[in-house]
Amino acid sequence: MSPLNRSSKRAGPDRPAKAGWPLWRSAAALAAAFSLGCIPTARLAVRLAGVDAKERLSQENPGASSINRILGKKAAMAVFTVDALKGLLPAAVGRAAGAGPRTVDCLMLAPVVAHVTVVGGKGVATMAGAMPAADPLAFAMICPIWVGATLKKDHARGVLVAISLYPVARWLLRRGGCRAALSAGLPLSLVYARLRGPGWEKTGMNPRVLWQRLVCDAELKSDSGGSGCE
Repeated sequence: MSPLNRSSKRAGPDRPAKAGWPLWRSAAALAAAFSLGCIPTARLAVRLAGVDAKERLSQENPGASSINRILGKKAAMAVFTVDALKGLLPAAVGRAAGAGPRTVDCLMLAPVVAHVTVVGGKGVATMAGAMPAADPLAFAMICPIWVGATLKKDHARGVLVAISLYPVARWLLRRGGCRAALSAGLPLSLVYARLRGPGWEKTGMNPRVLWQRLVCDAELKSDSGGSGCE
């Protein structure tokens, strides 16, 4: 068998035969992906709604769920869509342009990390766009958990479980240990964002509060009373 045939045989749908990008192009793409993730979609939305909405958002997570409570479903869907595109575009464009698999995974992770650390959101919508762009089959494996839990009104726990299983799904699909490890950055980002929560410094981190924030995705108003779980 010729070397060309052997390389074609090794290259599957997730392992293209292309050599990938040079380092400078990968670095530029990652910088662009991170910058895209820094767009504060929810805050831009409330600028159109007046000072009162802006003040309310400053006390909540700047994401689609908060926009839904403040501005309604239409605005929330618009924010969710834009945040999802922030995650989808870098990885999807990278795959289409011949980036190496690990570069694509980094492009998946960069806008999520930016949204969580710079914007201050929880990154769920951005992950919802990034995961299928980087690995559609792995996302299809976890999607029933996400959708099923949401339909049963247990969205917070369903999202946590589904995103945590994404690296496992990629490992089972034999994407490689390094790529599974990169994917673990997604659930770690979600855990960080939930535990941080609004008013972290004002709330004692006892086991009840940790459970509410991590598993139930409770906000500060639930930290001071109530279970925070549906």
